[in-house]
Amino acid sequence: MNDTLYGMQTLPEVSIVLSGMSNFEQMKDNVATFSGGDDLSDEEKNILAGIADSMKAGVPCTACRYCTEGCPMGLDIPMLIAGYNDMKFQTAMAVPMQMEALPAEKRPESCIGCGACAAVCPQQIDIPAVMSEFSEMLANGPNWAELCRQREEAAEKLRAEVAEK
Repeated sequence: MNDTLYGMQTLPEVSIVLSGMSNFEQMKDNVATFSGGDDLSDEEKNILAGIADSMKAGVPCTACRYCTEGCPMGLDIPMLIAGYNDMKFQTAMAVPMQMEALPAEKRPESCIGCGACAAVCPQQIDIPAVMSEFSEMLANGPNWAELCRQREEAAEKLRAEVAEK
């Protein structure tokens, strides 16, 4: 735990802070953290507010899985939405790699836009629109399999050059 977590409880928009703990030492640290300390500086509050604003760009999926039963394509919609949210929050190579590892028929571009999922979503998420946007994000991003292939080619060439010397 740290002072930033303590400071979060002083933000007017925060009504509760949930902190995961795995052992007694972490529990003692949490108790100490929330027992007092200085408020966050304005700069720290602005940083936290910026992070919160960027997270609002994500989709509020609770992974209830109601959407998956009626999907004619058998998509794991909560997993796909989690990947979408990860890419909206921060560009990372893990999500495109994860999507490339899926069978083609289980990727977001396989969504046929029927809306069966959206009709039962308690969060009223326009899931077909999310799948479409996620497909575009992935299509416009780097192809990690190709980058890995190119990297391996370059490494092989370098090994051959070193072996010649």
